[in-house]
Amino acid sequence: MITTRILLRAILAIALVSVSGCDSTGNASSELDAPTLSGPAEAASFPAQSLVEFSWEPVDEASFYEIVIEYDDYPSANVAALVSDTVHVDQLTELGVARWRVRARNSESVGIWSDTRTVDVVGTRVSVVGEYNFRFSTDESTVGQTLVTSSDEAFATVLLAEIQNSGASVGDLREIAVEAFHVSIENPPGTTLDDFSEWKMFLTRTPDEEIIMSITDPAPALESSAVTFQQPDSWLSLASSTQTVGTLSLRTSPRTPRSTDVHVKAVVQMTAVLNH
Repeated sequence: MITTRILLRAILAIALVSVSGCDSTGNASSELDAPTLSGPAEAASFPAQSLVEFSWEPVDEASFYEIVIEYDDYPSANVAALVSDTVHVDQLTELGVARWRVRARNSESVGIWSDTRTVDVVGTRVSVVGEYNFRFSTDESTVGQTLVTSSDEAFATVLLAEIQNSGASVGDLREIAVEAFHVSIENPPGTTLDDFSEWKMFLTRTPDEEIIMSITDPAPALESSAVTFQQPDSWLSLASSTQTVGTLSLRTSPRTPRSTDVHVKAVVQMTAVLNH
């Protein structure tokens, strides 16, 4: 398919140079009518990577046709091809809205573009629940000291496993939406987020570090449901990288339990969208 597309694009480039009579908008001052599109219908929906049949009514005196498929969010995947028939099968290679149109051509002239139709390409949605545990000791810590610790597991471990289980690869990942985010202290019993004066949680991949949660001087007995997940701009690449780890930074206060082991658990509920 790749070789065929390269050849078709080369033929298209030659044809564009050789054909004259086009106006400044790209439409032609010729007698070739605009094709009437048959299918698929406007806003038809297809699963990712589908092979889709595009069709239109024949145009008198047309020798071949030019079809263009353009993706709203992924212009690098746009397709332009010359075809001899009024039925063309192409693979929808990216997610979201794709726009397509057709015009007739012959050796002397270029026809008028058809109306533009859209198709919606829908990816596979995968639910992911990542649980990240942070353990540290307050033994020998002093009031106002900042304690830093990393999670027991890499951030992307569960995400990558779910992607693989769905039969896809990390290269198919297009979006990750965070549905819920909870932080709680599992040990010692009775300890709350308010027993520390400052909280920060990062996604860390050397040398980058992005905050995903921060609390400064929280209200007494702050519940984990009040914690807000802050999605960084580089979220997609950070969340899917095997080198990314969760890092917790917190500051001790007079309320912090002394000489004890602390276990903090963060749970991130996500939905991943795959081009698969």
